[in-house]
Amino acid sequence: MSGDFQVVITDLLDDDLRPEREVLDGVATVTALQAEAETDLFGRIEHADAIIVYHLVTLTRVTLERLRQCRVIV
Repeated sequence: MSGDFQVVITDLLDDDLRPEREVLDGVATVTALQAEAETDLFGRIEHADAIIVYHLVTLTRVTLERLRQCRVIV
């Protein structure tokens, strides 16, 4: 069961997100956006409560200013 929080993983990943979903079970819904560039995030990241960035994507001021409720970026 997931909570009301939304955790968004920006990058292109080829796994099932099991570790992230296990840790956040009952707290948040975890979604991987499979983005390869910051432009792939437009319209998909604005309401995230937390964002996890791995390797491919860099968040610039343009994206950060669109975030409505994000409290943490890792």
